[in-house]
Amino acid sequence: MPLAHRKLAVAVQERDAQSPLQRFRAFVAWRKRQPALRGGAIRLLDLPEPLLGFVRSAGGDEILALFNLDSNPRSVALPAGAWQTLAHAGPDGGRIDRNTAHLAAFGVLFA
Repeated sequence: MPLAHRKLAVAVQERDAQSPLQRFRAFVAWRKRQPALRGGAIRLLDLPEPLLGFVRSAGGDEILALFNLDSNPRSVALPAGAWQTLAHAGPDGGRIDRNTAHLAAFGVLFA
């Protein structure tokens, strides 16, 4: 195995809590605990390209998902609601400032 690939080996990543493998596992576990993401209704948001967003809802819970599909950071006004960035909700890539979401290049935000 090439030296550059060794740090990506599963055995190495299992020992590192911040490795891509461990972060993905934590995200999948978090997602499984969210009824709105598992099978809730979906409402697509009317956002300009290259942004994608939707709200999933189930049993009174709502989760906002925003995705920046661009190599440049983007900001977007949030839909009405009291949105807060959710902890343990996947990759870091966004933040909320008042009623605006700021997404990193190829960033993802769950609120």
